[in-house]
Amino acid sequence: MELHTHAQTRIPLPREVVFDYATDVTRLSQAFRGAGPIPAIQKAHILGDGRMTQGAVRRIQNSDGSVIDEQIVTHTRPERHTYRLPGGFKFPFNLLVREAEGDWVFADQDGGTSIVWRYRFRLTSPLAWVLAAPIIHVWFKQAMQRCLDRIQSGMK
Repeated sequence: MELHTHAQTRIPLPREVVFDYATDVTRLSQAFRGAGPIPAIQKAHILGDGRMTQGAVRRIQNSDGSVIDEQIVTHTRPERHTYRLPGGFKFPFNLLVREAEGDWVFADQDGGTSIVWRYRFRLTSPLAWVLAAPIIHVWFKQAMQRCLDRIQSGMK
């Protein structure tokens, strides 16, 4: 079973500029501050040579002590940035979510750039939906929107 959520924004700057800023790993801890039970990102970096490319692994250290390795699935400048979280969730989220995938789509819109950020969560079982749905649809969605809002305000 899966759950989906999304957030979006529009930034009045060229797509290449927005893409580079939004996908800069050094800015993640400033942008993603969590919400409710969703932990903030404390530190992020790319393993290996440090380059953000398809196939790279981005290590995320969260405020709840969890460390998650995100696999970069797509990094096509300035259009799309997709990553998969194959696990590593801390209790109790590991009881609810098996894996997740984030997908950022950047598009030209009204002389600026729209960002649509979608998330897909694969649940551990259909029973997990009862607890996971409010966490994802309320808290995680709020954390996503706040992250986009921080990116937008950081680019002013």
